[in-house]
Amino acid sequence: MGETTRLTLIAACLAFPGLAVAESFKLLCRSYPPDRIVSHVFVVDGDSKTVNDKRATFTDAKIEWVSVDSSTRRGRAVYVDHRIDRHTGIYTAWERGVYYVDAGPTISCDKAPAPKF
Repeated sequence: MGETTRLTLIAACLAFPGLAVAESFKLLCRSYPPDRIVSHVFVVDGDSKTVNDKRATFTDAKIEWVSVDSSTRRGRAVYVDHRIDRHTGIYTAWERGVYYVDAGPTISCDKAPAPKF
């Protein structure tokens, strides 16, 4: 890689901080309080800008993506918006068109540890 290419890459990362996420890793997200057990594992790929193979938007503050439930309810597809706050690790998801009375459990994410087996 030449000096010009290196400087261009550095300038791009500074101008577009979301580009700096270039590694692939797993997030383990769990609910608190533990009496409302929710657990998710997300594969985050900064190179392809995806989460679990869904296109995602990466910024310094958050990672966002949309999933579509392949099963349909009431004759329509179900769209779910997802967000992970990169500073707090808090994960939120909500189904479009649904009004929630209860905020649900707080779901916190950390990089997943190595598998036990």
